[in-house]
Amino acid sequence: MNKAEVVCSFCGKNGRQVKKLVAAPPDVNEHHAHICDNCIDMCKDIITKPVLKDVDQLTPAIIHEKLDQYVIGQEETKITISVAVYNHVKRVNNISKAKYEKSNILMIGPTGTGKTLIAKTVAEAVGVPYAIVDATSLTESGYSGDDVESIIYSLCENAEWDIEKAQRGIVFVDEIDKIAKSSDNSTSSVRDVSGAGVQQALLKLAEGKIITIEQPQTHNRIMFDTSHILFIASGAFVGLDDVINERLKTPRIGFSTHDDQPSVVNINEIEPDDLEKYGMIPEFIGRFPVVTVLENLDEDLLYRILVEPENSISSQYQSIFDLEGVELSFDDKYFRTLANSGFQKKTGARGLRSVIERDLQTVQYDLPDLAKKHGVKKINVDAQGVIHYDKKRTRAKKSVNEK
Repeated sequence: MNKAEVVCSFCGKNGRQVKKLVAAPPDVNEHHAHICDNCIDMCKDIITKPVLKDVDQLTPAIIHEKLDQYVIGQEETKITISVAVYNHVKRVNNISKAKYEKSNILMIGPTGTGKTLIAKTVAEAVGVPYAIVDATSLTESGYSGDDVESIIYSLCENAEWDIEKAQRGIVFVDEIDKIAKSSDNSTSSVRDVSGAGVQQALLKLAEGKIITIEQPQTHNRIMFDTSHILFIASGAFVGLDDVINERLKTPRIGFSTHDDQPSVVNINEIEPDDLEKYGMIPEFIGRFPVVTVLENLDEDLLYRILVEPENSISSQYQSIFDLEGVELSFDDKYFRTLANSGFQKKTGARGLRSVIERDLQTVQYDLPDLAKKHGVKKINVDAQGVIHYDKKRTRAKKSVNEK
């Protein structure tokens, strides 16, 4: 039997349509059973990824517990998101009975505080497909850029074109504040000239719209209903505290300042009129009734982000080194120094990774040779960021304080 005649026993594709076809063992392969690489990947996802949990088994506390594994701090936001997503799952699992409208979510907070991580983690926790897009790449129809309906295409791709499942997914739109409409009264100087139009287009998707998309494999036109998709929008909203201060007529420190100990705008102080004055259209604000504010990351939270989550930055690098058979360890004081530096520079969690990557870049370049040719089994990063090898060889690095 030649390669063209062999087909995958699951999807029916032949050897010319896939990269690999794996045959079953000879003693059980009387009927020429094979599986292609695409179906292997699909089976792996089924085994490793959570399925949509039954609404009777899911609770806000379970969702919150999952968020705790990956997101440090932000307790009020995690509770808000847990309740909103739980209600979303209940709603989409009882569509015929549901009489209440969905509550889309608006997250406000400085960059690097975990907004994207929260959205991604919560979608995976309940087993629904999700799409993450940047609002700055979206335009009205007829402008150069991504049409807002391209969001749905991305969602369908992530759902592997299971349309029914995609129609119950989560869409996360970041940098939503960057499409605030231009306003002479606005405190921010960065406004998209077509921001109001993009908000209107997003609004139609968020409130529910039937659109037509083309499935790439079959080129079939598919009707897609966005009514049951949960939309989560987020942004830093730099200058929003000034808008609130102007209304309250009381000076205070907000999350857009560079004070050593900035305070976050109180969620109870934000009113729809503040968001409207900032540049969000009233209809858009009305479709995102759940508003939550993320707190600034202080030095202690940044330290915990480095070491505590299941996918902590330190554990990710340790996994990379482990693939080469090398044990990577860090002095705890090194993480303390990183956390202090990140807090002083206001770079958030994203800045921590860039510093570690820079400190480990040279040793990562040499890592295959160190492991195979020189027998290095252990590498330690000391408090000053100096790299030490198990053979007492030391490669000097600049300390974090010197950078």
